[in-house]
Amino acid sequence: MTSLVGLPTFVNVLQRNGRRGPMKTDWDCIEFVHTAGWEARDRDDDELADFEELTAWCVRRDNLTDEEAVAFLSQARKQPDRAAETLVGAHRLRVLTYELLRAVARHEVPPAGRVEELNGLLQKLLSGRRLANEARAFHWAWRMDPYRPDTMLAPVVWSLAALVTSEERDRLKLCEADDCGWIFIDASRNRSRRWCDMSDCGNRAKVRRYRRRRGTGAP
Repeated sequence: MTSLVGLPTFVNVLQRNGRRGPMKTDWDCIEFVHTAGWEARDRDDDELADFEELTAWCVRRDNLTDEEAVAFLSQARKQPDRAAETLVGAHRLRVLTYELLRAVARHEVPPAGRVEELNGLLQKLLSGRRLANEARAFHWAWRMDPYRPDTMLAPVVWSLAALVTSEERDRLKLCEADDCGWIFIDASRNRSRRWCDMSDCGNRAKVRRYRRRRGTGAP
């Protein structure tokens, strides 16, 4: 990443930001809520603790190029208050996203005011969505503005609106582990998936069932 010369802190954050392992879905909104823990066991686990980590996450999602990330971080150093506001907005968006997706997964009515809040963000941020043409192929792209750092959140907002209006919304589920809370899309043919990750929550559930059968009562 030659464009990051002179920003070693950002390079370190970008490398550290992958500590949960590879991203597991193409939906920005789902990966966005997975940057935080939603239950007691990992409530303090926040991958977006500062503006640099938020920028690094956007790079990992290919929502920002390296060059755009440098521009955003450089401007953030000149306008730290605006960067701080964007981070607060990102945390609010994450809660909004989780509450809406959880309601869909549970087949519940979304919390009052949440849909209106999403509509407000759509109106505010989607002006940067544009049609791009490269190698005679058209695709959607985003106009990122380092003077408006909240524009980096636009792909997440669009992803959330797109998911809850898509057919895949019927496959949204909450992990059945009592101490988890992560959201996932059940892509299995018979929609029988129960856990966000078989190697984590699924395996722990199997261990608990085994211990109950053995009569140990261990957690």
